[in-house]
Amino acid sequence: MSALDLVRGELGRRGEGSRRLRGTTEVYELTDDTLTIWAGAKGSPAYFEGTFSADGRTLDGEWVYPGGGGYRSVMTRR
Repeated sequence: MSALDLVRGELGRRGEGSRRLRGTTEVYELTDDTLTIWAGAKGSPAYFEGTFSADGRTLDGEWVYPGGGGYRSVMTRR
């Protein structure tokens, strides 16, 4: 099972979800092969946006923070 399949399974048919982690709410949205995670409410200026590879095993994206300091992230399911 690819990482994209796992995310789709977690978010369900709507392609959206949220969770509370260490006092912060994260909001998730999957549109086609693009995953967006906002820290706080949807539309927050602090977010991650990444695109899954064609085989769905790798997610390549970047965390963006207000005022800078974001970083690139590449995740691969083995």
